[in-house]
Amino acid sequence: MRSVASRWLDKQADIQNGRLDNAVKRSASRDFKREGLDGNGSFQEVGNGIRAAFDVLGAYGIETDTILNAHLFMGDQGRRQLDLAFSNPADSFSPVPIRNSVLVFSWYRRDSGNFEILCYLS
Repeated sequence: MRSVASRWLDKQADIQNGRLDNAVKRSASRDFKREGLDGNGSFQEVGNGIRAAFDVLGAYGIETDTILNAHLFMGDQGRRQLDLAFSNPADSFSPVPIRNSVLVFSWYRRDSGNFEILCYLS
């Protein structure tokens, strides 16, 4: 079994290389599901889903690397791929872009008027 220190060094190397670990993807997927971001939740506005998605990702030290504007999420349905970055606590203006994954975010307005939202890490 590998030591905790060895795994920590590997994780730091992944961050520096801009690579998102598969275990983080799986864990974030479980959290997305818990928040209803697996298409089974109901959101009054698309923005509420975006906020929920980035709240989940923020817990993993991940932030958007895309400028988010409301016009990107207009309409009764749509799909966007959003670039991501690792947050940099040493310099908040210099996040590390993630090169091997994006957030895929789609929405659909139900007959009830609320939105069904599905998001996942590619």
